[in-house]
Amino acid sequence: MGAKVWGAAAAVAAAAAAGIGMVVWEGRVWDERALEAANLKNEALKSVAFTETGRTWNSRAFNVEVELVNGIKAAWKGEAHFGFGTRTTASLDLTQGLGARLAQMKGLEGFGDKLTLETSVTGALKPAVWAFNPMTFRDEAEGLVCKSDAAVVKGEKAGERISVHFSTGSWSCSKGDQVQASMKNLAAEIHMGDKPAADLVFTSGPFVSEDLTGEAVRVVFKANMSSDPVNAKTGRRWDERVELSIKSPKVEGESADEVGLDLTVTNLTEAFVAKLQQKTQAATDDPKNGAIELLSFWDSAFRYDGVSIQINDAKYVRGKDAAHLKGAFAFKAMDPDAEGKELAKGDQWANFFLTIPENMISKSTAALYMAEGDMRLIDGVYQTKVDVFAGAVFVNDAYKGSPIALLSLL
Repeated sequence: MGAKVWGAAAAVAAAAAAGIGMVVWEGRVWDERALEAANLKNEALKSVAFTETGRTWNSRAFNVEVELVNGIKAAWKGEAHFGFGTRTTASLDLTQGLGARLAQMKGLEGFGDKLTLETSVTGALKPAVWAFNPMTFRDEAEGLVCKSDAAVVKGEKAGERISVHFSTGSWSCSKGDQVQASMKNLAAEIHMGDKPAADLVFTSGPFVSEDLTGEAVRVVFKANMSSDPVNAKTGRRWDERVELSIKSPKVEGESADEVGLDLTVTNLTEAFVAKLQQKTQAATDDPKNGAIELLSFWDSAFRYDGVSIQINDAKYVRGKDAAHLKGAFAFKAMDPDAEGKELAKGDQWANFFLTIPENMISKSTAALYMAEGDMRLIDGVYQTKVDVFAGAVFVNDAYKGSPIALLSLL
């Protein structure tokens, strides 16, 4: 009997020693990772200062101060606990840097956050979780009150791929008793690192935006390498696909079951995106001259860089019927041996094809367009084909004038 008791006691002691040893080992690993983080450097980061403010055999307390190259400073206070995995939590210090600016921001109430990093027993890092408190922002001058529910951001890394997930219950902005804008059940996913551009999926439930309401929204941005992914002149190229879907939209008495857009911008490059941002900003600052430069930039991109905007489908759905618009803004050089009418047309710049079920448009409205040849009724569907050339615009193969002359009528 005594031998069994002593044997059991020895087993318990061994297990306890092993547990303590594991906790101590986890603490050492955490110390090493904290040191690595303190020495972290990249293009956006100017400095990281790590200070240990407390220590026990199974925990740490610490402060972290970060300064970015753009001058923004922020500090976090946190603690770590060890034992069959580690759990590190930290919150933005509201007495200095960015935290102090948020705490002192006029009209902002309730800001608070908590970042949680955990590892398993084997040391594998679990998804990071960053939680934010419900917040309220009041703009007394405009009489506007905006509120958001608690929000959670989760992030994880697998190889070169980084995934970030965001979710919150709802947010709303109101003036008095009138809701100006609101969304429920917001969620977003961002995936980056293994492509030249990030993939994004955004969804929401019921929403209000002034006079527009709807039951759900879904927006997707997805990058795929181009058919000519590496070009000696332009470098890495990719296509960006954009999908938008609005369920049950209603505005000023008009309603539909769904409005959707699916388009692809092809042959993008980092240089193109950077220059597009620059030209767009210039057009905003100086609309008259900037707009001309922006159009010239797009002209060059279509003509020489192979950029195109493919409208895979733009749809308007009501019941069992759906109107569709498909086509492209894409440059196609004319035949170098073209003569006569083909030579007069010039290069092609765009083409579109519109279909509208007969039930979706009144006969009187359709008759106006059919009289001009702009619509054709085929098998119960109104159809319109548009071809845009440098020197001519054709609708259902009928000449309608030059693009410049038609634009002058707008």
